[in-house]
Amino acid sequence: MRQQHFEHESMLAVGDLEDQQILRAVALDDEPEVIETIIELMKDFGFYIVGETDPSKAYSLIRDFRPDVIILDILMPDIDGYEFAGWLASDENISKIPIVYVTSKDFRNDLCQSFARGGTMYVKKPFLAEELADSLRIAISLARAI
Repeated sequence: MRQQHFEHESMLAVGDLEDQQILRAVALDDEPEVIETIIELMKDFGFYIVGETDPSKAYSLIRDFRPDVIILDILMPDIDGYEFAGWLASDENISKIPIVYVTSKDFRNDLCQSFARGGTMYVKKPFLAEELADSLRIAISLARAI
């Protein structure tokens, strides 16, 4: 099967593009290793993931790429995931793209806040590949049902 890499300054992406059921996602995390792990794990589940570590570049990428779902870390140094989700919510062209928060933050304190801040699903690090894939698919299905 043919693999395609999406080229961008600090962006990472890989996925099987011959699969007709391919689902596209953008992952924003300040740790490149986390993005690489997500890309590697999710390609076996039919996802084409584009990753970015810079929030401003990720925002532009989301506007251009129009993913089916956004994977968003909450704890980042310059802007947290909740503030980034606010940027997305204020742009009518991308505000309906579902967000799956993937974070190491304390589940009890952040679950409700993540939903109040635009999240569709919440996945705690470390996670199982199946757990993230299922959460992404559920988020996409819920968004498409509306």
